[in-house]
Amino acid sequence: MSVAQIANELLPAAGLSEHSDLFSKHKISGNVLVGLTDEDIRELLPLLGDRVALRNLVEPLRAARRVVRSNKEILRWTEPWTLCIGVNNCCTCSSTPQFRLTSTYLEVKRMRNCHSTRNTVDLQAIEDLREESTWCVCVKCLPFNICGCGLHTVHIETNDPSEGTILFYVKEQESKELFSTIRNAIEQHTNEVKTVKL
Repeated sequence: MSVAQIANELLPAAGLSEHSDLFSKHKISGNVLVGLTDEDIRELLPLLGDRVALRNLVEPLRAARRVVRSNKEILRWTEPWTLCIGVNNCCTCSSTPQFRLTSTYLEVKRMRNCHSTRNTVDLQAIEDLREESTWCVCVKCLPFNICGCGLHTVHIETNDPSEGTILFYVKEQESKELFSTIRNAIEQHTNEVKTVKL
């Protein structure tokens, strides 16, 4: 929402039209409005009743923004060389793990020849994230790693009983960016949840 829409439509509808000029002066748009903290609101509006009315106006907007953000995809990837990784007889019932990271959850989809599973892990459930170098995942499958470059294993420890520890492999050259993207999404989600609880 624009500054004009906030000042001329939203505030009057909430009975706060006397503050329209103040909101225009401070250039409070929709994005700024949903990001206002309690301290910001106290500074803007001296009367308790007006502050409560503004909080009641802002909370549904924040909830709507959270819903939109929760479905916003940040990254999607598939594990490399998945025909062989983790399979005893190399490719008997191959696993093709696919991952989808949004701003609130990590979706893990394991597709096999015989069946597939899908699990969604809330980013709040992630307790630890680490990465380590892995040069040979499966000795029987070494020929499939034709380029000879290493793999990195990413470990995601969760408190989600249905998922536990999530392990996946990424190419060495992609690992830093992927690891950083996941870590940043977790931190941003954690900060948003803290803000909502305030």
